[in-house]
Amino acid sequence: MTSGRYRHLPVLDHGRLVGMVSIGDLVKHRVREMELETGVLRDALIARY
Repeated sequence: MTSGRYRHLPVLDHGRLVGMVSIGDLVKHRVREMELETGVLRDALIARY
């Protein structure tokens, strides 16, 4: 999206527009995933000791 300079992408379901996704939506989702992964790894490390 960044290299193509697209800020929003349509979401289609069988050719019908059902929503829009922004680059900000994707960044927020990725940050949440990384925070969850960090928490899981931290908990696993703490459980070892």
